[in-house]
Amino acid sequence: QHWPSVPWIEGSYCCYKPGQFTTIRGAEAAQSGNMHFCGEHTDLVMQGYLEGAVASGARVAQEIAKDWKLTSKAGG
Repeated sequence: QHWPSVPWIEGSYCCYKPGQFTTIRGAEAAQSGNMHFCGEHTDLVMQGYLEGAVASGARVAQEIAKDWKLTSKAGG
């Protein structure tokens, strides 16, 4: 599928421009103050896939729990 040409999607898979892979890769997920970033584009292992989106959501949940010093009663 050519996502940019689909009128109700107007999106695309993430794709680095020349030079970005070696200069900014990994910065997409960097926390900035109290702002956290997630989405498939922030996952270094499964970038561009649903699994990356889910994994990044779990990562951000852990970051927030750590920031707020929350722990699970189940021990995990």
